[in-house]
Amino acid sequence: MSKKRAIIFLSIIGFLTLIGVIFLLVRMKVDVSGTALLPEEDPAYKSMKKMEEIFGSSRTMMVILKKKSGDVFSNDVIRELSKIEDRLKELPYVLKVDSILKAQKVSLRFTIGGIDVKATPYFPDGSVSSFSKDILKDRLYVGNLIDPEGKVLAFILQVTDTKALEVVESVKKVFEAVSDDFEIYMTGEPVADAELESSVWILAFFYPPILFGLIWFLYFMRLGSASAAVIPPVISIISALWTYEIASLIGIPLNILTATVGIFIIIVSSSYGLHFVDRYIEYRFTMGLQDSIRKTLESEKVPITLSAVTTAIAFLSFIFTPLSAFKQLGILVALGVILSAISSLVLIIPVISLFDVHKIKRRYLVLNIEFGKHWKTFSIFAIVGIVISFSLLVSKIEVNMDQFSYFGSNSKVKVASDVSNKYFGWTLPLYVLVEKEKPFTSKDQEVLEEIVGRIERLNGVNDVTSILDVAESFKVPLPILQMLSGTTDEFKDLIRGNVLRLLVKTPYTDTLRTERLVKKIQEILKDYDEYTFDVTGPVVVTASLNSKIVKSQFITVAVSFLFIFGLLVAVFKKVVISLVASIPIILTTFLNFILMAVVKISLEIATSIVSSMLMGLVIDYSIHFVSKYLTMKSIKKVIQEVGAVILSNSIGLSVGFASLLFAPLILYVKLGFLLCVGIFAGMILTILIIPPFLEKA
Repeated sequence: MSKKRAIIFLSIIGFLTLIGVIFLLVRMKVDVSGTALLPEEDPAYKSMKKMEEIFGSSRTMMVILKKKSGDVFSNDVIRELSKIEDRLKELPYVLKVDSILKAQKVSLRFTIGGIDVKATPYFPDGSVSSFSKDILKDRLYVGNLIDPEGKVLAFILQVTDTKALEVVESVKKVFEAVSDDFEIYMTGEPVADAELESSVWILAFFYPPILFGLIWFLYFMRLGSASAAVIPPVISIISALWTYEIASLIGIPLNILTATVGIFIIIVSSSYGLHFVDRYIEYRFTMGLQDSIRKTLESEKVPITLSAVTTAIAFLSFIFTPLSAFKQLGILVALGVILSAISSLVLIIPVISLFDVHKIKRRYLVLNIEFGKHWKTFSIFAIVGIVISFSLLVSKIEVNMDQFSYFGSNSKVKVASDVSNKYFGWTLPLYVLVEKEKPFTSKDQEVLEEIVGRIERLNGVNDVTSILDVAESFKVPLPILQMLSGTTDEFKDLIRGNVLRLLVKTPYTDTLRTERLVKKIQEILKDYDEYTFDVTGPVVVTASLNSKIVKSQFITVAVSFLFIFGLLVAVFKKVVISLVASIPIILTTFLNFILMAVVKISLEIATSIVSSMLMGLVIDYSIHFVSKYLTMKSIKKVIQEVGAVILSNSIGLSVGFASLLFAPLILYVKLGFLLCVGIFAGMILTILIIPPFLEKA
């Protein structure tokens, strides 16, 4: 390719990419909610939507204020908090605010004309009265909006179910005006989602430049040329940008999984450019520019294409899972990998035509290994050891997911969750919807009080809040409260029509304990067939999401292996050789589960994708190794020529994924750790296992 044509071609590609980036920044959306990950036919999804249809689609956010000295019963404090509440109500995202400031002691008196309601505010006109402290005797408010000592109070906010980051930031600004005598904690699903959303943006757009630097340095160590080492990561970054642009075009949002698409594409597919440039430099020592390009294409187009296809297949196996986020992740990474492979075979040519990057100083990453006669015996022992360890340890892996465990123990979100549990008994709402065909009667009130009592006695339940508390506190029968709920906004969060809602206060935020608690609640509810029940809430949605992970895990791993093995047979034409090439990916998958069991990493939405990813990545090493052996017929030469590139690539991938160890969320730290160890182990297993068996195949 002439330099003029190369400049024109690269300029067009650069211009189109820039236009796409602008479009991406305008169109790309973020959705980290658990509901967005579930299929619409899922029972947990349906229950959550049913509750939203009846009680509204708002979400609950709690702001806790802890007095450093004294209690809150002073005029200065109450006036200050009243101003805060007024400002909160003015925010566009805040739908409702509950606090002690509007708390009332209500009594009813039946008269000839009807019902006389007498409501006495505990804090009349935003000030402290002689009976304000009586609120500490009111079960309706103590443990819900204020602690028994009057030192800790809560603002319960009902906020919009969208734009979590904007909601939390606007609320946070309001509470910046609170005096220094208060400690402020914010918790609830919107707060967790806001933190996740912020981390998603960081992961999607801040980490790629860091990865570029890491990969460039490692590839420089192999290629011996600073300019040549730039090419592979640049190609993969461009491919990642194109993938995100396509995602925004077709409406796929960033979530906790798709946020990793760019990282995966950059780390995984930069190896294609490395293989191409490395081979070009080898040919350029003895050939001219055009002949070197032609020979490189002839040598690398099949291995690069096959590697890309097998990796893409591993990710495309996610489309067989019922979870939309998995499907989106698989489709986008597969697309990015294919784009990167094509780009490596197409875009590198004009770059080389312009700059002819082939001058090297020194290669630091080389490999020259000679194995002795016990090589095969050692390999067999390694295989047997890994298989036995997997069989013994795989059952010890816990299937559990906790949105709040994604944050470090010292993070504001985690600390606020602990404070919420300590003083108010819950972090995320767990609801029981009770529905009856006809209006509730006094007899129903007795039955419902029995149900609430049984639920409250369960381990893991701190309290149950409902319209029954209002009935007890105000001495008003449930039928009258149901009648008043049609005209009184204060009761609409507790009862709507013939449906009332119980808030079960539990400190559990993880799916394993939540599922056990939900099953116990459902066992209780089976005894009352005159009502229709739904147990729901964000933590139930997460539990349902997590329950599908095991099934998804087996599906993706099985589909990945079958497709990859079938493709190997089609290319290599020999079943035995294809089996030999498959051994490292099977053992790497086993090692991943062994590692999870040993270091006690749970199987959840993030870690469940690791096995299929490792299959798609490690098979690249087998493909390049076997392809070169079938041509050279010499294990020693293959190790010298291909082994060094595999070593460089595995170190690059491992270091790239190791960068996730510094990610803002623990789930990405776990993901990075497993991939880092898995990739390096896969490289070792490829070089250790394949040679002795390949010679006999």
